[in-house]
Amino acid sequence: MSTTDLPMSEWFPFPIKAKQKKSMKFKSYEKSEALLDSHFVKFDIFQKNILKRRVNRTLQLDYYRKELIVFNDSDSVSAHCKAISIEEYKKVESEEPHEIWIFSKDLKDPIQLWAKNKEDVRQILGEIKKFIVACKNKKKTSKK
Repeated sequence: MSTTDLPMSEWFPFPIKAKQKKSMKFKSYEKSEALLDSHFVKFDIFQKNILKRRVNRTLQLDYYRKELIVFNDSDSVSAHCKAISIEEYKKVESEEPHEIWIFSKDLKDPIQLWAKNKEDVRQILGEIKKFIVACKNKKKTSKK
């Protein structure tokens, strides 16, 4: 059974045991414009460490928390910022192909990512655009 088959009041963005469900008090999650079956999107990316070696990372766009998160291999957070604080994102033309920079008000330096190929760059940039629009639209509708 997929999450789209469940009524919205029974769908939770993370696994919860039956005992916990009764004791927890929280608002049910609303999908932002039904963009996804789950509340986040993940991409496999690279970043460079101090020795200029490529290190595997995971870029996660979290629609539930409205955050962009970069995870290390050990699932610890390398960088994160709120969707509303993202000022600019772009593909950078440099000697290294497939480089993406994300500028945020929360961070002093941009988040630098490297994708595997041109198709991944296109998908990441397109998904970031959808992510920012969905998070900003949800914020506007909640104020009314």
